[in-house]
Amino acid sequence: MSPHIFKYWLAAFLSFSTAYIVIRGISPFDLDWIIKSIPIFLLMVLCQQSLTGNTRKTMLLALGFSVTGDILLSLNGYFIFGLGSFLIAQLIYAAFFFTQFKFSTRGLTWALFIISLLSTAGYFILPKSGDLSFVVVLYMIAISSMAIGAGFRQSNQFLLIALGALIFISSDTLIAINKFVYEFSAAGVLIMTTYYLAQLMITLGVIRHSKQYSDLS
Repeated sequence: MSPHIFKYWLAAFLSFSTAYIVIRGISPFDLDWIIKSIPIFLLMVLCQQSLTGNTRKTMLLALGFSVTGDILLSLNGYFIFGLGSFLIAQLIYAAFFFTQFKFSTRGLTWALFIISLLSTAGYFILPKSGDLSFVVVLYMIAISSMAIGAGFRQSNQFLLIALGALIFISSDTLIAINKFVYEFSAAGVLIMTTYYLAQLMITLGVIRHSKQYSDLS
């Protein structure tokens, strides 16, 4: 995707993301999941145009399961299926990041930070999650693996993807807090703002890494 077209793409991504966040904050409606899903479809378009080979297939799969989760979480009675879709997306991200694994002190420090963060979150969330506690634990393992994998990547795009992973954790933690611990009015806006930002940062980080790798080949 050329820089000129990317500017229009970014404007569309920000516009639809903002539109859904505003709608979510003011007055959600039954079919608002259509607008909700457009930014992730736009990320898939960006990956289709900017990546090649297995990297493109992997990112399209991860984003595809993410948008499926987005839609399912917007439908009454489908929370567990939405969570399952995001679980698969996180496992895909994790497997992809670990294919670029390189041990480092920086990565180890990052891994300890992620484990501490999610252990603290789990301390408050798991006792309130009832029958879903096992599923929540599985999801926490998956997202922590994704974030740890992002920290051990052999790329100077460490910061963009690692921060994206951290923001993803923040978004999902807000979902769990709002559902299991304490429901608060700003949850929807905060969850979607961090979610869109996380997916954007991860996608752009992967594209930049792919481009640098291609330039060195």
